[in-house]
Amino acid sequence: MPVKYILIKFRNHSGRQRRIEATGYVEWALGDQRAKYLKHTVTELDERSGAILATNAYSTEFVNRVAFFDADGTNKSITTDRTEFLGRNGTMNNPDGLNRARLSGKTGAAFDPCGVIQVNFELAEEEEHEVIFRLGAGKTMQHVLDVMQASEGIEAARQAIQKVYQHWNDILGVIQIKTPNAALNMLANGWLNYQTLASRIWARSGFYQSGGAFGFRDQLQDVLSLIHSKPQLVRSQILLCGGQSARPYQRPRERAQMESHRAGNLGAHGRGGALCRHP
Repeated sequence: MPVKYILIKFRNHSGRQRRIEATGYVEWALGDQRAKYLKHTVTELDERSGAILATNAYSTEFVNRVAFFDADGTNKSITTDRTEFLGRNGTMNNPDGLNRARLSGKTGAAFDPCGVIQVNFELAEEEEHEVIFRLGAGKTMQHVLDVMQASEGIEAARQAIQKVYQHWNDILGVIQIKTPNAALNMLANGWLNYQTLASRIWARSGFYQSGGAFGFRDQLQDVLSLIHSKPQLVRSQILLCGGQSARPYQRPRERAQMESHRAGNLGAHGRGGALCRHP
């Protein structure tokens, strides 16, 4: 499921009962640039769960997508007004919302949008308590409601993290090297292929460029490191890039899309020779 879990564990060592407030904060992008879409972001409250829902009907590619931000617990308050939470001329270093007993519950449109959930609970001496925030998305409103319900509770979070551990162990454990250089072992046995799959293939992002495009050159080179651990993914990537080549009736045959987005088949084009400058 497309859900990010943020689990915070509290334990009271103060010698007395404490009242704790945990606050989760997100800023909605819902597009390639937050500043471009913030005026079109609309938020609402799911009455059953108390989760914040956010949509952006202005985005033609993801018009039906719904994002959500949720937290376990019944004693919680929310706002989706960034100005309310940060305060006038406020910053994340000292948001005004942390000085309030409860947030306003404001949702809707036509303001600077965000998602804030404050969870309040009592903690006895030496008692433990876990708070879970969840950030996710769905293809439709019904899909996101199903995802929210399936991801609720501490057991769902624990099962999810175990699946993550198992998933990466299965991929990164296929090939292991052992050299006298501990740093090289760490890079080759985990970090490099993790970055290739998570950043280059799935997120399609990087330190110098974060456009979300499918690359005809760089990603084809990078994906070769996964040929033993994820051969079907390598094959799919090759077929995907081949399918993004220019159609004969659109452009000359030797031209291909250097960078492309599946939605709308948008992207930059270049001749085949220009794609081989970095063999």
